Amino acid sequence: TDAGAADPLLAGLPESFAVHMGHHDRVSRLPQGGVELAYSQRCRNQIYRLAGKPIYGTQFHAEMSAHHLVERLSFYRDSYLPSDEELESLKQNPLPTPESDSILHRFLEQVTA
Repeated sequence: TDAGAADPLLAGLPESFAVHMGHHDRVSRLPQGGVELAYSQRCRNQIYRLAGKPIYGTQFHAEMSAHHLVERLSFYRDSYLPSDEELESLKQNPLPTPESDSILHRFLEQVTA
């Protein structure tokens, strides 16, 4: 969003980037003072911030690398993947998410500066 492009957490990141999603539930309405920073076709409010505060929320797993995603999907395969072939494909070709992987580090840099 325009607010996301202006937010220091997302400054310099591409307009679109891959993330690891893994929830069946989602935030459908932002809390009071919430500002949408990023969204996807599948889910609104992918990243939001409480206005004027260093408080952020993400719908996706900003803490999860491709390796950790494969571990999680292996454990919860019946809930998230329809076939063993899809899991094997992910193990062989994990989706890199360098921008998403940088979100927590960027947040820590922002709040400790």
